[in-house]
Amino acid sequence: MSRSLLVVTWDGVSIPFACVHADANPDFDILLFNYSGNNVDSTIANIVPNYCISKLTENKGQIFENVCYFIQQENQPNYEYIGVYDDDLIFKISDINFMLHLARVNQLDVFHSSVSHDSFFSHRQFLQKPSMILEKVDWVEIMAPFYRKEIFETCLPYFQKYISAHGIDCFIVPVIQRVLKMNETALIHAVVLKHNRPIRSNLRIYSNKLTSDEETELARQEAISLMNQKLPLFDSNFNKKVLKMGNPYLLKLEERVNKVQTLIEQLWLFARNKAN
Repeated sequence: MSRSLLVVTWDGVSIPFACVHADANPDFDILLFNYSGNNVDSTIANIVPNYCISKLTENKGQIFENVCYFIQQENQPNYEYIGVYDDDLIFKISDINFMLHLARVNQLDVFHSSVSHDSFFSHRQFLQKPSMILEKVDWVEIMAPFYRKEIFETCLPYFQKYISAHGIDCFIVPVIQRVLKMNETALIHAVVLKHNRPIRSNLRIYSNKLTSDEETELARQEAISLMNQKLPLFDSNFNKKVLKMGNPYLLKLEERVNKVQTLIEQLWLFARNKAN
């Protein structure tokens, strides 16, 4: 059985793996990615990673880029799946073991654990459905994805371009999956994580002078261009549902309704946490 790689990010200041419950031996390799680039000692962690990288990065696109460089080095294992988790995600090692098992049994190409209802979240469709083990979906978000190594490496030019990585998850990856004929994508409800910190990346302007929303739209346009080069692999349903091609006014209205709904839910969560 091929090994997989889980990347967990770290700010170089707090305790590494602070949100990770080490309740089992991992059936995968662990890479600790210090995105501050400060090269401080990481041995204070309760989990011993197989590898450590310290590199100053702005956001997840640059982290993914550097992970690509790492796995492409000589003598690196030929990993099956690559997962990248933020440092504010609460999860268990045993859950990752089980999720990788489910991915292999179901021959998944891209997957993500579900998100707890008391999390800070951007997309309510990824919240846990306790009655389900696994749900087939069109894409999974950038919060904590696992990709087949081939898909991950094919995305390298886009990681180099989009600092936030926003738009790669929902537009670029689904198109690349069609091109590579690796279309099995799922949300795994049998495993749940908690996102423990408010969403912040949408408030930033990156060194390329773009916000994450602007990068998302550029990624969508690039995904459409890539799709147009491989038209026989796509259909009108994919174009409308995934690439959001259609009446811009209706699509914009739907997007605004979803954002208002998410904002209300986040305010409710904030008020409940403050009351506790």
